Amino acid sequence: MSGTFVTGVKAAVVYSGKNKAGVECGWLLAFNDTNNAVGVRVFAECGLKGKFRNINWAQVEQKLEKSGTIAKAYDLETGTSLYAGICGPTGKSAAGAVFLG
Repeated sequence: MSGTFVTGVKAAVVYSGKNKAGVECGWLLAFNDTNNAVGVRVFAECGLKGKFRNINWAQVEQKLEKSGTIAKAYDLETGTSLYAGICGPTGKSAAGAVFLG
C-alpha cells in the first residue's frame, strides 16, 4: 500500500448561550491541524441560535479550508462576535478563542 496518510485533527463545535440582550445565540468554532495541504487553519461564525440548528458541515469544512490562522466573526443583528487563532507547528498547534456578546 502506498500513499501518504493524513494525520492530525479537524474539529468544529457550536457553543450556545444568551447575548447581553438575553437573545439565544450561537458561536461556531472550527479548526484544522493536519499534515495535508490544508495545514493549520481556524474558522469562526456567530449569530442567532437558529442559524446553527441544521449545519451544513461540508460547507463549514469548505470555509475552514479557505481560512487562515486567525478568524474574526461579528453578527450585527445579535451583537455577538468571535475571535480565534491557531498557531504552532503542524501536529502540535494550540487554538484559542474569545466569545463575546
